[in-house]
Amino acid sequence: GKALMMCGQIQGLYLGDLEAAIALEEEAAQIWGELSNRLFPLLRIAQIQTALGRFEAAEQALAEAWALSERGTRDFGRAGYHLVAAILDNARGGLERLESALEHCRQVQRLVSDNLVSRQYFMAAQVQTATAHLALARLVAEGAERVRHATQALTASDAALAIYRQFGFTQVIECLGEEILLRHGLALAANGQVALGADFLHQAHSEMRRKHDLIPPDSPHRAHFLNNIPVHREIRSAFEAPTEGTD
Repeated sequence: GKALMMCGQIQGLYLGDLEAAIALEEEAAQIWGELSNRLFPLLRIAQIQTALGRFEAAEQALAEAWALSERGTRDFGRAGYHLVAAILDNARGGLERLESALEHCRQVQRLVSDNLVSRQYFMAAQVQTATAHLALARLVAEGAERVRHATQALTASDAALAIYRQFGFTQVIECLGEEILLRHGLALAANGQVALGADFLHQAHSEMRRKHDLIPPDSPHRAHFLNNIPVHREIRSAFEAPTEGTD
């Protein structure tokens, strides 16, 4: 079950072959039955369904995962639940969902503050916090509120970037290095630091391309990687002309 789950993570969340990855995660969940480890493939199913835009299916997987996260004794399972819930809320958008995403991120931060999970989880939570505040800044009408959300987005993205630089890598499956760079670039731009923001967007694009270049030229995962992972589509839309090929 664990081997299938890990293969699903790699194939789906790192390479973008989402449909095939769901099948692997579902098989892993079936093998684990009612054991608490079933939580982890359920979280991956929710994360992949979110990437596919199937929000109701993601919500269903998360509901099942919540009971297991509360029953289990592993704090990183609870942290993972709250991170994936924040990812789903941010993807769905809207004021209520975005506020919910921020609360899930605060739950992760409490686990980190109590030294129950790695600071990698705090890093990932700060990325989702920045994402939520950037979206809220676009939603609110009042200028002062927009400024507040933009400022909080930059504070969060800066914290995520600092931890990313300290580690030199991302370990948790809920966060990608290029996403940290992208969110920081967008947060800088939202706070009027357009030139510096553009530099971080360029760094995000370079990191995405670095990983893409490691995929064998004849692999279908080259297209999956660029086209199916939401943050990669977001990076490409900022840097590549619509007529450019996927390889």
